[in-house]
Amino acid sequence: MNNAFANAFGQNLLTSTGKLGDTVLERGRGAAIAAANALDRARTPSHKLAEAGLRANAVAHDGVARLMKNQVQLIDGFMDEGIRRLELVAEARSLRTLVEAQIELLADTRARLSNDAERTLAILADVGTRLSEVFRSAPVQSSVEQVTPAPRVARTRRKKAAIRKKAVSRKTRQKRAPRRNTR
Repeated sequence: MNNAFANAFGQNLLTSTGKLGDTVLERGRGAAIAAANALDRARTPSHKLAEAGLRANAVAHDGVARLMKNQVQLIDGFMDEGIRRLELVAEARSLRTLVEAQIELLADTRARLSNDAERTLAILADVGTRLSEVFRSAPVQSSVEQVTPAPRVARTRRKKAAIRKKAVSRKTRQKRAPRRNTR
């Protein structure tokens, strides 16, 4: 009797696990297809974002190169001015001529510093404008936002959210103590 029961039970156990496995595979197929479709739709925006990143990188590198060239011009200006000041000291016949020459050179220094600052700010403004153009041309939505879930999954999530909401409201009502008259 025990052997017959074991044989029958074992046979049912094998067939039921096979059916269970088939069911799981069938449900998993749909989810796998939905995931593959979502990944396929996510590919294009990610390529667009990568291209925008490369363009932004190129703009930033160009800006840094321009700022470095500007820095070299600033240093050359300081060096030329220092050389000119030393020459004025060496050529001065009196203290009065030295002070007059230094005052004249001071006006030139102000003009040079103003031009240097304007040139630096112009480079920074141009880089900022170009970067904002790059980012404006990038896709507005990220790839995650553009991917829409399969309808079956979306309905399940909505149902779960509604169930959770009802459960929370029930708990809230149960926790409230009755109002007491304090008068």
